[in-house]
Amino acid sequence: MVRPDLIDSEPRPTNILLIGATLTRIRTVCYSLALPGFVGSLTGPLHPDWVFHRLPLRASLVLMGNGKRTRGNETEHDTEDSAVPLVIGDMELVPASVSAARAAHAMPGEPSEDASQLLEPPELQAPEEEPEETRDYGPGGLEWVVELVMPADMTVSTAQLDELFDERWRKQVASATLYGFSPEEGRWTYVHAGGVPTLWTKVAVGVDLVSTHDEDPKPLNATALAKVLRSVEERGKALSAQVRSRSTVDEGAALAAKLFDCWRDARGDCIAVLKAADGERFVGRQVWDVMRCLGLRWGDGDLFHWANDSEVGDDHFFSVWTSTEPGYFLPEAIAAGRMNPETLIFGFIIARCAAPEHVRQRMMTAIEYAQRRLGGSVVDEHGEPLRQDAALERVRRVVQRLAAAGLEPGVGTTLRLM
Repeated sequence: MVRPDLIDSEPRPTNILLIGATLTRIRTVCYSLALPGFVGSLTGPLHPDWVFHRLPLRASLVLMGNGKRTRGNETEHDTEDSAVPLVIGDMELVPASVSAARAAHAMPGEPSEDASQLLEPPELQAPEEEPEETRDYGPGGLEWVVELVMPADMTVSTAQLDELFDERWRKQVASATLYGFSPEEGRWTYVHAGGVPTLWTKVAVGVDLVSTHDEDPKPLNATALAKVLRSVEERGKALSAQVRSRSTVDEGAALAAKLFDCWRDARGDCIAVLKAADGERFVGRQVWDVMRCLGLRWGDGDLFHWANDSEVGDDHFFSVWTSTEPGYFLPEAIAAGRMNPETLIFGFIIARCAAPEHVRQRMMTAIEYAQRRLGGSVVDEHGEPLRQDAALERVRRVVQRLAAAGLEPGVGTTLRLM
C-alpha cells in the first residue's frame, strides 16, 4: 500500500492546487508588465508561449514590485522580446521555446511510438469575445465594488489614486483592485496595467469577497465591508467624488458566504495513481518516453501536462506528478538516472476543467497505457484500489455544487474562484 504521507490527499493541498495558485500570481504579474499574450483576462489560460519552472540553483534576475528587474545594484526595464527569465516566488517564467530546448538537450530523441490518439480533446467552443480595443475590463462577480464618481469635467490621475490607496491602506483596510473608467477609451479597465490610460472620470475599488489564495480563506462579513465603504468615502472627499457601493454591505456579505461555501465544497481533485510494485521504482527514462508517446508536454511546474490548446478552461486538461522526492521531474535528473519514481500521479482540479467527465475518461485511458508499458497497479490518492464509479461520482458532485451556485466548470468566474 502507498504510504499516505507520500500521496497528495485531501485536505492537504496537492501539487496541482499549488500550480493553480502560482498561475494566478503569474498572470497578475505578467498582466501588469504587459507581456505579450497577457493582454486578456487574468483568469484565462496562461499563454502557451510562456512556461514556469522551479528555480535552478544559480543566481537569477528577481522581479520587483515596481515592474523592474534588478540584479545587485543594476536595474533595467522589461521588454516584450526579453528572454531573461522572470522570477516569481520560487518559480521562474521563461519562453516556451527555452523550456523545450532544455528538455531536448537533456533528453534528446523522438518518442518510441505515437499514442497521442488516445487523448482526444473535448470539443470546447470559446465564447464570443469583444475585440480587444472595445472590451470592458471592469470588476468581476467575485468582488464587492465601491465606486467614486468625479464631478463633471473632472478627472483623477493614477498618481493621485496611488497616494490615496497606498500600500498602507491596502494592508490596513483591504487588498483591493482599482479599476478606472477612461473618457479617452470610453470603457472600464485596470488602473494598474501596461499601456492603459492614466486619467479617469470614475474609479471602482474591487475587494475580493473570498480571498481563496490565502492560507486560511474566509468570506468578508458585513463589518469588514462597512469598513471598506467608510474608508473609501473618507478618501473620496479629497477628490470631491460621489461615493456609492454597487450593492449593500449585507448583500455583499451574503454573496461572500455563498461563494465561500461553493469554494469549500467544490475544491475536489480527480486523481489516479500508478504505483510501482512494492520495493520497486519505475525507470525514469521509460517514464519520460511514455509521457512523450502520449503527447504530454513537460512544462509548468516541471510536471507533464495534457495541454489544453483551446481558449476554454484551465491551462492543462490533466497533469502528472509523483510522490517521490522532489515531487516533479527534472530532465537532467532523468537523464542522469537520479529520478526513478515510485508513483505517477495523474490529476486535475475538477472545477477548473471545462469538460471534467470527458477528461477523467481520457486520463484513465492514459494511465492504462502507462500501466501496460511500465507495470504497477492503479490506486486512488489514499493507496486503495481505484473505484471508477466513486471517481466519476466525485466529478459529478463538484459539477452539481457549482451549478447550485450558478457557476459552470472551467469558465470565467469559476476559474478565478477556484
